[in-house]
Amino acid sequence: MTPEQLRRREALLARNDAALERWPDRADPEFTIEMAAVAEGFEALAHAIPLSERDAVECSRTWRWAGNAYYDLGAGKDLAALERAAEAYRRAENALEAAAGADDAVEWVKLNYSFGKVLLQLSEAKDLGLATNARTRLRAAPCANMTCVTYP
Repeated sequence: MTPEQLRRREALLARNDAALERWPDRADPEFTIEMAAVAEGFEALAHAIPLSERDAVECSRTWRWAGNAYYDLGAGKDLAALERAAEAYRRAENALEAAAGADDAVEWVKLNYSFGKVLLQLSEAKDLGLATNARTRLRAAPCANMTCVTYP
């Protein structure tokens, strides 16, 4: 990532945090406008990062933050926002897998946790495939190449 892209991402993170602090209930129309702009900003930035081995982890991180912003945008309940979050997490996963030689365990934990939450919400307790995928990711979240804690 270029220094300009890193500055842009830091500005988006600051906007994201400020929106969550200002509108903790995530119900205000102004929150929706602001968080949509933040999510789209992360997505545009992620598209602009070349998926080279050198930048793959940063690209993944940016996609993950886009997914987090979409999740927050829909307050974890809006189907369209959850689907956009899931797509961003898929792209984050693809980028992280492209990071050959960069075994970033912490990033895998964060991604598995976020992706698992979204898939569980998308399953609506009706889609066994999504729920199973969510469970797998959530179980992997506390591990990711570290000493694992096994959950039933």
